[in-house]
Amino acid sequence: MDWIALEGKSMMPFLDAGDRVGVKWLSGDDWNDLVEGDVVLGRNPQGGWILHRILSCPRVAGENPEWVTKGDSSITAETFARNELWGRVVAVKRGEEGPEILLQRSRLDFWIARFSRYTQLTNSTRLAKAFCRRAARGLGWLRRRFA
Repeated sequence: MDWIALEGKSMMPFLDAGDRVGVKWLSGDDWNDLVEGDVVLGRNPQGGWILHRILSCPRVAGENPEWVTKGDSSITAETFARNELWGRVVAVKRGEEGPEILLQRSRLDFWIARFSRYTQLTNSTRLAKAFCRRAARGLGWLRRRFA
C-alpha cells in the first residue's frame, strides 16, 4: 500500500484536499473484485490522476471492460477502461498527522454510488437530480464521520 496526498475536492465531503489515501495497486484478477461504491485511482488520457467512486461495473467480462466513475461532488461521470484503473483506496489519513483509518466496504458506499448514479440519468427532473446530489453528499459526510 502506498500513500497519496489529495489535492482536489471532487470527493468531498468524504475525502478532502490534504487528506492522504492508502492505495492498493490492482494486479492479476483484482479488477474482478471491484464493486459499486469502491473508491478507485485512475489515470485520464492526459496523464493526470483521478480519484473517483465506482458507479457501475462492467456487466460482462470483455476484452476491455469499462467502469463508470464519478467524484462525490462532481457533476459529470467518467468511464475508465481496465488499463486506466490503477488502484483501490483501502485506507485514509485525515490531514498530515491524522491516524490511519482502514476502510472496510460499507453499504453506505453502495448508496453514495447509487444516488450519484441517479444524478446522471438524462430523464430525471432537475429537482430529482438535485435531491440525489444532496443525498449523496450527505451520505458522504456520514461516511467521513464514521469511516
